[in-house]
Amino acid sequence: MNIRVGLGFDSHEFEEAKDLFLGGVKVEGYPGFRAHSDGDVILHALTDAILGALGEGDIGTLFPESDPRWKGASSDLFVKRAVEIMKERGYQLINADIVYVAEFPKIRELREKIRNRLEEITGFERTKFTIKGKRPEGLEVRGGALCIASVLIGSED
Repeated sequence: MNIRVGLGFDSHEFEEAKDLFLGGVKVEGYPGFRAHSDGDVILHALTDAILGALGEGDIGTLFPESDPRWKGASSDLFVKRAVEIMKERGYQLINADIVYVAEFPKIRELREKIRNRLEEITGFERTKFTIKGKRPEGLEVRGGALCIASVLIGSED
């Protein structure tokens, strides 16, 4: 079996005028992210992790901010395209480990919704996704959030 690992990272500042999306789930009562797309840091980090495992660069390569098609776009599109490329190359997701770092919202309250949504978006079983939330103790990320994702993918080749 051919095994590959990818690591993704994303961060954005909060913006009061936008809706908050995390892992494809709209979260009420919190500011969204300042970004060209919907700014979903979980989906952006996951996209980068998949693309990294495939040696395909990053999210900005496939979906550049300079392209008006991606203005306000749902980040679901980015993950779906990364998964398409992965499957075209004969790879399957073995697992994804995702860490969201911010003061709010609490991930434990959203974890199962996000895992269910990731299953819908990717077509891979929800059990392949681990979602963890951490507070940024000692870090200066109070005005935003960051996310780190790692993926393990494999093919029979």
